[in-house]
Amino acid sequence: MTLVCSPLLSRKDLGAIKRYYIDRSASLSGESIENLFEGLVAQRISSDALFGELLRRSILRMYVARPSEAASPAIYHEKFAIFSDEAEALVASGSGNESALALKGSFERFEVFRSWIADERRATLRFESQFQAMLENRTQGLMVAPLFQAYRDGWMEVRIGTVADERAAPMVPLRVEEPELLVPFPKGLFVHQQKAISKWAEAGGKGILAMATGSGKTITSLSIAAQLHDAMDGKPLAILIIAPFIHLVDQWIEVSRQFGLNPIRCAEGEARWSGELSTAIGAVNGGQRRVLSMVATSATLQTPGFQKLLARLRAVLLVIGDEAHNYGSQKVAAALPAFATYRIGLSATPEKWMDAPGTARIESYFGKTVYEYSLEDAIRDSILVPYEYTTIFSTLNPSEVEAYEAISAKLAKFGIADGNSDLSEGAKSLLMKRARILSSTKEKLPKLKELLGHRKHDTHILIYCGDGRVEGDHDEIPPKQIEEVVQIASDLGIVCAKYTADTPPEIRRQILADFDQGRIQALVAIRCLDEGVDVPSTRTAYILSSSTNPRQFVQRRGRVLRKSPSTGKQSAEIFDFFVVPPIQAGESDTSRAMRMVVKNQLQRVMEFSSLALNGPEARAGILDWTKEHGLVWLWGK
Repeated sequence: MTLVCSPLLSRKDLGAIKRYYIDRSASLSGESIENLFEGLVAQRISSDALFGELLRRSILRMYVARPSEAASPAIYHEKFAIFSDEAEALVASGSGNESALALKGSFERFEVFRSWIADERRATLRFESQFQAMLENRTQGLMVAPLFQAYRDGWMEVRIGTVADERAAPMVPLRVEEPELLVPFPKGLFVHQQKAISKWAEAGGKGILAMATGSGKTITSLSIAAQLHDAMDGKPLAILIIAPFIHLVDQWIEVSRQFGLNPIRCAEGEARWSGELSTAIGAVNGGQRRVLSMVATSATLQTPGFQKLLARLRAVLLVIGDEAHNYGSQKVAAALPAFATYRIGLSATPEKWMDAPGTARIESYFGKTVYEYSLEDAIRDSILVPYEYTTIFSTLNPSEVEAYEAISAKLAKFGIADGNSDLSEGAKSLLMKRARILSSTKEKLPKLKELLGHRKHDTHILIYCGDGRVEGDHDEIPPKQIEEVVQIASDLGIVCAKYTADTPPEIRRQILADFDQGRIQALVAIRCLDEGVDVPSTRTAYILSSSTNPRQFVQRRGRVLRKSPSTGKQSAEIFDFFVVPPIQAGESDTSRAMRMVVKNQLQRVMEFSSLALNGPEARAGILDWTKEHGLVWLWGK
């Protein structure tokens, strides 16, 4: 049951919340649910004990609502209930007072709406939508928070009743002095998340969760932390969350607060966090604090200052490595705390691409993959939305072919092939220049303009650009592709915004909010939306550029397929720009470099089309092209 109520509760209920839910100092965990209710009937168990135990076990999830104007004397006083299973829902709206007069003589009204009755279905959907908006704190004029947050922030009050001591009682001081971790995620867990927790526990508290982008890795790992906290039996627990980028640090902090945590943000300069972290470590070591949580960038993790403070910690430590595939380098791996008792690695693609030693270092620290939940699983279970996939052919012009083949010849001269992983900086630079030729192919822009011309009134469009440049007229310095794309969209009257590594954090947050609400129709990005950033409202994605690294295109796809309660998204579309050499029909006499251009993209086409609603049709377009040009053999080699 999920309950939304006002912050006015009886002293008895508030006492049960504190004992069973906040302090977790009382427990009826030895009793089954059936025995708990039988005990209530037999008067062996009090109603407040049952209430507190249901909260502690997350069978009852509670939210608190109050008017946005904190000083307002008004209260949240709606009365409606939704009963639902996987197929249908029934809504009851209305209430009567619990008094003899109300029950026997007063004139009251209740309304009931059933989703399986055509004329009543719209009303049930409206109530369900309004309830979901409350849980996400999107109801105008109302502030809604999970129970712990409301308790911690001092919202709760003793309800004035008929008992004398309650009638005279002032607001109860319920503010929690130190942040405490609670078991339940306010919205509950999916079955696959529960399985991931069980598999990690069975593996001895170490392992990698290889879960698809958008399937809830963050919630799963924090739920593990919550259950660990309960199992510690009052002993302190330290939680270190490591993320590769600052925007992911802020995202983790936001989600952590739903579990009752208030993590120390260890990023952007030691002076910002060292004093607070030093004090908190001292409090945990001294037993004055039961939980310490920290979120650090991998760059901060490697600093001497952070390492020195971490070495002082004497509490049991859980390390959560977000996007764990980033931690395979010798330098980062050496900075991971060796004394951590528990370790969770999170990644949709845990293997470090073309780097077997790096993958071995990741597994040496976090452990092997203990649970896998693929994109196919997530779409099947309706965790992610289905999608359609379309390839857009873009032909290299003669000068682009010449430049690409010239760089390929240089690489071949030094014995460097596409599959090499141990490369010099010079070789990496050449490979990057060559990749930019493909990502910035000039023909992509008019093709994109044509596609966007049919979508001028659409919203929630995401465009992934290359970081190279397109050719310019005369001898001027050519503009970056992202700037050209912004200009094309603007000329079409599409409201768009750039989202790059140079965009300040506060501007990023506003851009994402405007995009979600449809005030910005299109986001134009390079790489900074590849990992971790939530853009669930995206309905249409144009991928102008994609590396041959499977991690990148797999994560991009998962990001586009996230569900969006705020927009009601049911499906998504992906347009993938496929680069081909300029050869005539029937020809196959292309250079090895040009053949590899086609071959290297086929893996992406196979991956994307394999789960698409129109998969066979999407593959057929590329297959027909390779047949037409005598290159069908590339599919099998």
